[in-house]
Amino acid sequence: MCEMSQDLIENYSDLFKPITDDSEVKRGKYIVIDGRQRLTSLLLIKYGRVKVANKERRLELYFNAYDKSFQLARGKKRPAGCWFKVSEVLQADSVDGVMNVVDSVDCSYVNRNVVIESLLDLWNVFRIYQVPIVNVAVEWDVDDLIKGFERLSEMFVILNSKGTKVKLQDLVLALITGKTIAGGGESFRKAFHRLITELEERGYDVDSPPVIRAYLAISTGKVKFKEASQELNKLSPLQYLDYLEDTKESLLKCLELMKEFGIRPGFLESVYLPVIPAVAIYKRYIASKKPIDERFKIDLVTWLVYASFDKRYTGRLESDLSEDISTLSESSYEISALLKNLRTRSITEEDLTSEYEKRHLTLLSVLYAQNKAKDWDVESTNPKKIVDIPDNEISVHHIFPKVVLKKSGYDEELWNDVGNITLISKTANEKFKEEPLSYLKKLKEADPAFLELHFVPTDENLWRTENYEEFLKRRRQLILQSCKTLFTTTTV
Repeated sequence: MCEMSQDLIENYSDLFKPITDDSEVKRGKYIVIDGRQRLTSLLLIKYGRVKVANKERRLELYFNAYDKSFQLARGKKRPAGCWFKVSEVLQADSVDGVMNVVDSVDCSYVNRNVVIESLLDLWNVFRIYQVPIVNVAVEWDVDDLIKGFERLSEMFVILNSKGTKVKLQDLVLALITGKTIAGGGESFRKAFHRLITELEERGYDVDSPPVIRAYLAISTGKVKFKEASQELNKLSPLQYLDYLEDTKESLLKCLELMKEFGIRPGFLESVYLPVIPAVAIYKRYIASKKPIDERFKIDLVTWLVYASFDKRYTGRLESDLSEDISTLSESSYEISALLKNLRTRSITEEDLTSEYEKRHLTLLSVLYAQNKAKDWDVESTNPKKIVDIPDNEISVHHIFPKVVLKKSGYDEELWNDVGNITLISKTANEKFKEEPLSYLKKLKEADPAFLELHFVPTDENLWRTENYEEFLKRRRQLILQSCKTLFTTTTV
């Protein structure tokens, strides 16, 4: 941690943000360089809920005063027995406060002294819990705040080189905000959070990290702070804000293209997947003010689908991002060049023989956008196309309802098989609970395209529960046929 003077915090409060939204910056004393996650966890344990970046986190943790065990209620009611809510115990401001909690739960089968002793032990352990703090001395010059933040950035690099992870986004935001304010410009932090809000409105509900990576790549060509920091230091306050506007335009354009082809941000395997395409869009089109060609769009969709099946950016994040940025720069930002960094070069039957995951929903969503599949809301005079159903109204539908499969004795792993999943509106999903032989007939009679465009075999014998596994096999084949039509083979 780094101690700050009260004058500095009050006069430059926009440079900092509290650990939780409920805290006040002006009551702060230290900048947390590392350990924020631990501090947030401790607050969550004590209060049961905290709000961070406008998102509430809750913890329903209970303590058994008889055997001193803990249990997560996960949103359910208080467990039956001698269970006390941990946050209620820890928020007691004195021993008398703990005593008041004792009688809030019926523990008549346990000796009252045992209950009191257990709760006081819990209260005391938390009250005297010590968080090791290293206070780092940084000289703060009011006339040149940037030197202080640059010192913090050096510490960030050193800590990360030793394997201790510091929040990249917090450091970058503080460092650049200090420079834009010092230069008489708008607060970078405020402009950045406006961007986050706009992305959320477009369905890309993310916290800061992916956007920071995109910003670093667009402004410096690097995604690692250690490599990007030297280039960042060369920029003027106005350039910092200009590149933020470029990042915004690039990400929004990427989301626009994703929507056009049916790719929903909520179905992405990794929130980092739009980062690299956004960089390619900026470097290849926005910076040169050229229109995006159709070939690039197809390559973009192909890469996003294959990268999802490859689970890109869910493991070696920094290494994979760096590898892809390097590949883009070497190929004039042709996104098709990124395919060489993937193991997945096509969709196979094996990829579809499992329980469904987000990557499968992404694939189906793209295929439905391509073939203009419609919602199964047959009561509507003009059912929406699947691609036009808002994210908050889309639903994952089991063609063979799970209750039907369970009753017929199928193993649970087959209930959620990819071949049994389609996408329809929540309104339509609520109407199909009976045997598939019954409701699929109604859909076929209304319009065979309802089924055909969702790759549902029209052979009615396959709709019988005893032929379920054959139904899955046939539907996979239909999905694969559509994949071969959409995704062109690219030599890499």
